[in-house]
Formats: sequence, C-alpha cells, structure tokens
Amino acid sequence: MKQYILLTFVFSLFCCNTVNAQHYKRADAYSDQLTAFWNEDAIAKPAPGAILFIGSSTIRMWDTKQCFPNHRTLNRGFGGALISDILYHLPRLVYAYDPAQIVFYAGPGDLNSGATPDQVLDYIKCFLNLINFNLPEVPVIVLSFRTSPSTINRDGVHQYLNWKLKNYCEQNPKLTFVEMESVLYDKNGVLRGELFLKDKLHLRPEAYDLMSKILEPYLINNKN
Repeated sequence: MKQYILLTFVFSLFCCNTVNAQHYKRADAYSDQLTAFWNEDAIAKPAPGAILFIGSSTIRMWDTKQCFPNHRTLNRGFGGALISDILYHLPRLVYAYDPAQIVFYAGPGDLNSGATPDQVLDYIKCFLNLINFNLPEVPVIVLSFRTSPSTINRDGVHQYLNWKLKNYCEQNPKLTFVEMESVLYDKNGVLRGELFLKDKLHLRPEAYDLMSKILEPYLINNKN
C-alpha cells in the first residue's frame, strides 16, 4: 500500500508540477479525521459502488445520507484539506472504495495557503487526470467554487475558476461541472447571511438542502 501511495503521488508530480515538496510534508496532516475513516473501514468496509463525496470542509459537513436518501453515498471529506493532501491519500481515500461516481469540491484551502487561481486549476486537473487514469469508467462531478461573507473579496477569483472549470469539464464526457453557489444569493444578488454559520464561512443545513436539490439530478441511480 505504501508503495502504491508513493507511486500515485509521484505520478501526480508529472501531471501537476506545481504540487511541491512542501505539500508532500503534509502527508500526515489531519490524522485524526483520516484515522476515523480508517477505523470505520476496519469495522465495516463500505461496499463498492457508492457515490463518493471527496474534498474539504464543505464536503465534510454535508450530511449526504440525509440529503440524498435515494442514493448510496460515502462521505470522505476532511476539513482543512489541500488538494495535494487528497492526491497523496488517493489510493486509500478514493480507489479503495471502488466508487461508481465521485463528487469533488476542494481548492479554497489552497487559495488560503497562497496558491494562485491558475495553480489551483492545475491541482484540480491533476486530481481529475489521476481519477481518469486509475478509474477510467467513473464519472466525476466538479462542484463550483462558492463565495461566503468572509471570502467576498475573492468573488472574482471564484468566478474565474468556475468559468475555467466549466470549460474544462465540457471537454470530457465523464466530467460534469455543477454550479452551486447561485442558491446562496437572494434575488438582488446579495449573499444570504442566514445560510452561513457564525464564522461567516461554513454553511448551515439549510444551505446544504438547497444545494442538494441542485445536485441530486446529476447523481447516478445506485440505491440498492
């Protein structure tokens, strides 16, 4: 397994040369959250064929079982994750579950860490290339970047990333870009503050309910 992890990460260096040695040192970050996943798997490994939600805190806080009762989902988001953290753990965090579909959202943490928008795009493309290489039959949904009251100054960056990601996904029939953040605004184009937690960054359950209604039609029918 360790050799597989290393080979996957080395491959990621080729498909995304902006993933650097500094990020590699983060391989053991968030061990508490990751260990919780591994412990769950040891008790009862999830059956193959789930819709895998993978990414950072926006994914981690999404109660996918409640929001998508007509689909079999598996949530493996972990708060604070950079895309390079996800890349390093792909064998155990993605491939091992043999998912039937993947829903991906990550990148805000990379922006917070100083990555440029184009670097973040490269990171996401790296993730998508690795999935295509190792799980060529698995479709991937890429969720749009969202703005929050605490990141309103980054709205232009998010719009740029969403435009580039939408165009990129349209070039591959196994990729689907789903715009999510419009439901977070009122009819006047103002962010709905009541949909965010007190930290003005993370989302309340009501926001997830709205986003789930948008996403649900794009999910495969995998309920056993």
